[in-house]
Amino acid sequence: MMSSHLVFPRVDLCTVPSGAPPAGQTSNFKDPPTLAPLVISIATITIVWACIFVIVRLWANIKRLTWSDGSLLAHRFLHAGTEMQLSCYFQKTHSAQAWLRMTGSLTIKIILSTIGLCLAKAATLLLFYELFQISKAMRVAIQIGLTLNFILYATLLVTSSYYMVPRNGQTWDDVVQKQTSFSGPHATTECTVAIAALGVLLDMYIFILPLPVISRLHMSSGRRIQVMLVFFTALFGVVAGVVSLVYRIKIIIASDETWYIGVTMLCVQVEQNVAIIVSSAPGFAAFARTHIAGSRLVTYLHSILSNLTGNVSHGTSRRLVDARGDSTSWRSGSENQHGRKNSENSEDSEMKGAWLMTSQKTWVMVKRFQH
Repeated sequence: MMSSHLVFPRVDLCTVPSGAPPAGQTSNFKDPPTLAPLVISIATITIVWACIFVIVRLWANIKRLTWSDGSLLAHRFLHAGTEMQLSCYFQKTHSAQAWLRMTGSLTIKIILSTIGLCLAKAATLLLFYELFQISKAMRVAIQIGLTLNFILYATLLVTSSYYMVPRNGQTWDDVVQKQTSFSGPHATTECTVAIAALGVLLDMYIFILPLPVISRLHMSSGRRIQVMLVFFTALFGVVAGVVSLVYRIKIIIASDETWYIGVTMLCVQVEQNVAIIVSSAPGFAAFARTHIAGSRLVTYLHSILSNLTGNVSHGTSRRLVDARGDSTSWRSGSENQHGRKNSENSEDSEMKGAWLMTSQKTWVMVKRFQH
């Protein structure tokens, strides 16, 4: 097959329609609608939050890294490499071979994203395994989830590689020609739709998995809701997976599939980052409770807010020196320290099974669950 740069010398393919426009419409190269602002904003927000959660979790676990932490690190390096590779491609898009580079870059993006999704969900399941390993039923359920996760994305990886990578002496031109034929994108997309549907079921499985354990913890309703909210972040992954599935189906029936491919890739991006946030959420919550909620600044702001609303602040209440209008003073000394210590011990004993950061706390939580 003759190379494209010989067929179209010095032609900016971005000014050439990739296909015939629908009836009654013309190609718009001046101010076409674009997904760029949406993709950039959502991708940036989710990437930044995922990185913050990962950094906090790794900082908290730096002396006792586990397989779940290793899976997180592998995903972050893989994700960074994928984005850098795409950025290098987009530096030069106005050349005769731009569409060939695009095909290769998007193929690499799809393959690396598949591995990334597998690692992200594996990190969440491995975290559950660390937290609930004493419960045999939970251990078996998590092992089933890990197995399904590997089989699912290994199948997607093999399928993508088969249809989208040159083999047996083929060139990228041959790959493009195959993908524009009936057996190309349709066969690939139909396989990915089926796998994406199973992926949504896996997301729901991961979302539901810890809820029965948490619902049976012996703690106040308010505390239980707080812990559930930490794991409820997985619901965003389910939503992203459902939206991705919808647009994968639209790719099959649409005349211009490139638009829906962009939306699908954005959903995959969100799904990966949400999975990372979910796996880091318990550690982040424990970090926030220990280092942020108990900080002097937060305590001071809380006391000011309580005084403004007329409530007495927890552990920072004021007492009057006398009734003659003298200035008030803060409770201090051994009385305040003793009260704060009792408060902290009470909260720690109540939340030992909730934040799940050490094996001892995991044991306490599981024992509560079993009884």
